[in-house]
Amino acid sequence: MKKMIAALAVMAMFATGCSNGSADNTRTAEVSTSTAAPVQYDESAIVKHIGAVESDFGSWFITTDNLVECEIAVILTTEVEVSTYADAGDNVATNPDGTAGVKIVAPEGATCNEELTKRLSTFPDGEPYSSGPVEGEDGDAGMVPPTPEAEIETQAQTYTNSFLTGDGQAAYAVFSKRCQGEVDRNYFIGITLAAKSQYGKAAPFESFKADVKGNKATVSYTFADYPELNQTDEAWVNENGLWLLDDCPAV
Repeated sequence: MKKMIAALAVMAMFATGCSNGSADNTRTAEVSTSTAAPVQYDESAIVKHIGAVESDFGSWFITTDNLVECEIAVILTTEVEVSTYADAGDNVATNPDGTAGVKIVAPEGATCNEELTKRLSTFPDGEPYSSGPVEGEDGDAGMVPPTPEAEIETQAQTYTNSFLTGDGQAAYAVFSKRCQGEVDRNYFIGITLAAKSQYGKAAPFESFKADVKGNKATVSYTFADYPELNQTDEAWVNENGLWLLDDCPAV
């Protein structure tokens, strides 16, 4: 995504550097009014409502009454995110009006969808799920942590979705310590706002592959909607148990 970031950096400079006079200020106000964001729920509120448990790697799990373990790769906090993933063919469970949901990545997909749809049926105003995870015979929750490949995919999708929708803070948080030291936070946030202007919606991966070697990985992924953003051999690193983007953009 380095080339795209460089191009958007130029757009961001023009957007901030060419403002001159009241006409430009009026146009900014008009754009802001016409692109007002839809309702966005807090991710933690959805997680709490469905009784999900976060793994050490950043994804979530629930366990059904029949001890079926369901992994949740992405928490969907807006109607746009819900429709984007659903239209891409992902296994998505939602609340009744489709304004919140989850992407499910589990072998028992139908069972997990049914359970999570039931738990989301009362979101946001009804009673949350309260039973908690069901313990196994060994006394713990019986959850199997996701593979490194699955964790990287979740982190990469978080980064790209945040970047494309202008959530610069969230995208910046996925950078490795090295990249955060090289990339100015405020400047990068400006670039993500340019990306929002050009794209404006999350985009699920069409394909994803991660080659993991120890605490480092090279990642390749493609988009059906935005092939110009396809990535090959993108560098990722595991820092303190969390996979982070180590392919620092040249900005």
